[in-house]
Amino acid sequence: MNYKELVDRARYFKKDKEGQKIMSKIMEEIINEEKIEAAKRMLDDGELSEDKIAKYLALPIEIVKKLADSLQIA
Repeated sequence: MNYKELVDRARYFKKDKEGQKIMSKIMEEIINEEKIEAAKRMLDDGELSEDKIAKYLALPIEIVKKLADSLQIA
């Protein structure tokens, strides 16, 4: 891949509406993955309740409960 192709792709993700939607969705997925990893670490630490973890990370309580259940099995 050459420099012009990289510039064109960057321009697509920055300027084009469809490119912005794609990039926004990718960023949202990355953030959610990071929140889930943080929730796992918090659950493993055992200092906070599931409710507080959900509140602090803005995750649905159902997700935190499922993570807690999966960590108890492992």
